[in-house]
This record gives sequence, structure tokens and C-alpha cells, in this order.
Amino acid sequence: MASTLKATKYSCCNKIDSFFERSLTTLSPHEPQGPFEEVEAFHGKISTFFIFLVTIRQKCGIPLQITHTRIGMKQVLIRKQAPTMTDEQLMNEVQQGKLNTLSVLFERYKGQIYGFFFRLTYDQSLCDDLTQQVFERILRYRHSYNPTHSFRSWIFQIARNIRLDHLKRQKMPMKTTPNWDRIQGVEGNVSESIEKREQLEALEKALHLLTDDQREVLLLTRYQKLKYEEVGRLLGCSEGAVKVKVYRAIRQLRTIFFKLDKL
Repeated sequence: MASTLKATKYSCCNKIDSFFERSLTTLSPHEPQGPFEEVEAFHGKISTFFIFLVTIRQKCGIPLQITHTRIGMKQVLIRKQAPTMTDEQLMNEVQQGKLNTLSVLFERYKGQIYGFFFRLTYDQSLCDDLTQQVFERILRYRHSYNPTHSFRSWIFQIARNIRLDHLKRQKMPMKTTPNWDRIQGVEGNVSESIEKREQLEALEKALHLLTDDQREVLLLTRYQKLKYEEVGRLLGCSEGAVKVKVYRAIRQLRTIFFKLDKL
């Protein structure tokens, strides 16, 4: 009975997804080109339906696929306003009820959040799910955001909390063997020289051999460019302590890298 009910829920949600995508295909050519207010109203209707889609899946206990999020939210992008707005301004718009502006933040951060999770878990399927949860949580707890604080540090705080929640739910953490070709594909460039790609692969392998804490602090400070003060707030330590952690992590990374280079 339970399996039949779950199958029915999945079937209903998939039908809603399909209807949403067909609606976008039909409506997109008719997007108004007039005043900004008309464009915003048009996209507001689409985003309202998208939020309905998210809500239905949440109530059914079925996660929204990230491919559907990408299709839906990319279509409701407010192109006339987004490029000139900061992350903090966009989040303020979301807090005021203009939920379609969340699509802009999604486009700006989906790759960075995915990359953050990927270098901590090396599990593509899990990263899709965790990345989706970040933006669902932003939507759910949008009113808790303080506009005077950096949105960038806030979203990575959410990402970090979601990963910690995931680890707590795991009875026995799984050790995943990284796919180095996939890792290079996250931020790599096919035109890079073979030598450079080999160096990058060695760096990724060295990063993988660090402890979780060392890898996380390097991802936050070196890859995501968060300030030491911001990382200190995330980790619950002083700015000076973060500098020490970064120094030790880089020293360990360098040691491992040169050992791998000699092999």
C-alpha cells in the first residue's frame, strides 16, 4: 500500500512538472517587451506557479529535481533589473514577496554551491540534492536574512548547515572514489594544456586527501573567496584562528601535492 501511494505521488508530481515545462514553452514567445512593470507581472505569474510546484513536492515528501528548477527559474529571470542589482538587493526583493528574483540568485550561485558540495562529497547525485535543498531553504527562511550582512556568507552558511544535517543522518559515512574527469568538468576548460590539466588533477587529488575540516576552510577562503572574518562566523572561531587553519591546510596540501608529483 505504501509503495503504491508513493508511486502515485511521484506520478502526480511528474505530471505537474511536465505541464509546467509545456506552459513555459508556450508562454515564453509571448513575453511582453514593454514597461518593466508588465514584464515583472508576466514573470510573477510564472513564478507563482513554480512556487506551487515546489510546495506540492514538499508536501508529498518528494525532492524537486534540480533540472526542473533550472528550467523553471531560468525562464522567470527578470533580465531588465538583475544585472545592476547586488545579491543583497535581490534577496531584499525576495523578502518583500518578489519571489521571482530568487531565480537570479539561483543562476549566480548554483554552480558555486554545487562545486562546494562536490569537493566535499564527490557524489554527483548527492550534490544535486544538496544544492536543491539550499535554494529551497532560502525560500523557506527568506525572512531570517539580515540585509546588512553579506548574502554570499549567508548562503554558504546554509550550504554548510545542510551538509552537516546530511552527515548527522548518515549512520556510517560513505567513502566515495572521486571521478577526476568529472571534477575537472566542474570548473575546467577543455582548451587547457595537457600539462596544466595534469597539475590540476594532482591538486584535486591532494585536496581530496586533506581532512574534511582542512578541505572546507580552503574551499571557503580560496575557492569561494570569503573573507577570514566571514569564515570565522561560519566556523564559530576568531579571524586569527581561521588564518591559522588556512596556513596549516595549505602547508599540508603543498606537502601532499609534491609527494603525488614525484610518483
